[in-house]
Amino acid sequence: MTPPERPRAPRGTRDVLPAEGLVRQAVVVGVATIVGSLIPLVPFFFLPRLSALWTAIGVSAAALFFVGAYEAQTSVGDWRRKGLQMTVIGLGAAFIGYLAGKLFGAG
Repeated sequence: MTPPERPRAPRGTRDVLPAEGLVRQAVVVGVATIVGSLIPLVPFFFLPRLSALWTAIGVSAAALFFVGAYEAQTSVGDWRRKGLQMTVIGLGAAFIGYLAGKLFGAG
């Protein structure tokens, strides 16, 4: 038995977002990336180095938790579990980056 055919768009049309939708998505992703990158840097503008380091870790952990919890609220899942999962993955990636820097002599 063959699967049913997928309906096709009329000839001459494309099955994509209009250009305005693509530009909007690109702007949203770009702004989110910039804001997400600035979150751990802000404490270094206002605090001494060691205090800024621990503050940046805490603020980053909180931001990661809230993003994970928001993801669970907008999709499916327990907000506590998703928040913790996002926090562990994000801080784990940061720690691996730190170890790679130490291994290759950066900083």
